Amino acid sequence: MVAGMMRVFFFATQRVQKWKLGLMDTFLTLIPIRRYPYRFPSRLRGTPTVSVGSSLEHACSISRTRFPMRMHCCSNPNLRHTRHRRPGFTLVELLIVLAVLAVLIAIAIPSIFNARIQAWAVRSSANARTLSQIISLYCEDHNGTFPVPTPGTSYPSFDESFLVGTPYWQVSLTWTGPVYQYLPYATNTATYLSPRAVQTRTNLGIWPTSYWLSTTVAAAPSLWATPTPTNSIDLVRPCRISDVLFPSGKGLLWDAELAFRPDRKYVGQDLASSTPMAMGDSSVSLRKPSEAKDPIANPLNNDGTGLHRVHNTPDGLRGVDFN
Repeated sequence: MVAGMMRVFFFATQRVQKWKLGLMDTFLTLIPIRRYPYRFPSRLRGTPTVSVGSSLEHACSISRTRFPMRMHCCSNPNLRHTRHRRPGFTLVELLIVLAVLAVLIAIAIPSIFNARIQAWAVRSSANARTLSQIISLYCEDHNGTFPVPTPGTSYPSFDESFLVGTPYWQVSLTWTGPVYQYLPYATNTATYLSPRAVQTRTNLGIWPTSYWLSTTVAAAPSLWATPTPTNSIDLVRPCRISDVLFPSGKGLLWDAELAFRPDRKYVGQDLASSTPMAMGDSSVSLRKPSEAKDPIANPLNNDGTGLHRVHNTPDGLRGVDFN
């Protein structure tokens, strides 16, 4: 009988322990998962009491299996909330990064600016080539003569309704009047202007172009001979393409404003920076007008270009500006 009572008591104890285990499992499933784990204080870490030890250990193993986050169970309610620090930059590391970025920016900005200047130079060269071709078309339609405005005649400038009389020796700018019908200014403004040029009458005058045409096209080559001819007034006439004896060495058209080069330099009255220049053979290359041959003064030109290089080449169109 005693053995039977012990068997019943043992069976009841087993049932109570299973009931406690199920209750603990249900309770743990209801606990919300926290972002930061709980840990035992070092003084509380140890073996739980014998009465509930097996249940707690089993419950903890279940909680670790079901919840990937680290969660520790303890019979003691005094839990300590610990928080993991996130990895971050120290002040020294931040300063080093800023210094490296500053160095990279200092290296990159000049390179970017130089690349933009080269792109603008290519665009200016394209404009000079286009205008040189327009002048060639004009010459073909006018018995080979260059676009020199006729004295006393008016030509369109900004648009077809704006007409201006043309002083003869300003042909370096007024050549745009005779070729207006070939390349209307209103629809081709960017072609007539240097990249980044400001379209105003203040800096360009009433003739809207940044590209100068050599004034040697406006008189016979002997006007720039040595000694100066006595009948110079009789030499004033539009020249022909056939007057150009050295096409690859005679400059005809170039970007005189060079607006995209803020560092452009001058030697006296001549541009000393490389600028796109169309030669007598319609080729375009970078040239410095200040390196052209020494000019011979034009005795009939008193508007300021009478001593400019390329404008006053020795022997005019028959001479050579660049060897």
